[in-house]
Amino acid sequence: MKGLFVKDLMIIRHQMTTFIMFILCAAVLSMTMESYSAVYYMMFLGSALIVGTLSYDEVDNGYTFLFTLPFQRRDYAREKFLLCTAGMIVSAVIGYVIAVISVTLRGGTADALFSQALPGVVGMFFGLSLFHSVMIPLRIRYGSEKGRLVLYILSAAMAALFILALKLTDYRMPSFAVSDTVIAAVLITAGIVIMMIGEKITEKILKKKEF
Repeated sequence: MKGLFVKDLMIIRHQMTTFIMFILCAAVLSMTMESYSAVYYMMFLGSALIVGTLSYDEVDNGYTFLFTLPFQRRDYAREKFLLCTAGMIVSAVIGYVIAVISVTLRGGTADALFSQALPGVVGMFFGLSLFHSVMIPLRIRYGSEKGRLVLYILSAAMAALFILALKLTDYRMPSFAVSDTVIAAVLITAGIVIMMIGEKITEKILKKKEF
């Protein structure tokens, strides 16, 4: 599995220009909107960058070559989901650093920044866990073209549901108080469980699929 991590990290390294552009866009967003919005932005784009490694694996019958190497197909599924989890954490940290710098440049203090950002980070973790658990199996099962179409449909559906939720609940970003700890724990646990289910589904698809 170590070799799979190295492979994907090298792929991401070759996209470093794109990643730097993401960071610059997050910095601009943090300066023009709420500073903690950079955290959510980086988590989403960082996850999209990692899911994009699937496209590189498909190029020139890449799966046919990959699965001749000495690892099992379940290792491939586990590596992808572990990398997605690590990517969310690393992206959130980078986004938080950008937000702290933004607040400092504005002449403010970052004391309340963590508590302001944390509710959204927990929500993003749950949402992106669901996103990965749906997209990775679909991309492997149907390929990049059909998978991309499903991605657009899924993104549109999630956006529509989010807008509907805002209108129905008159949503306002709460501060992360002690009373919210249980809710956060439930969402994080649910996200982890969803990722585990997605990983098992991916394993089954890989075992049945011929490359």
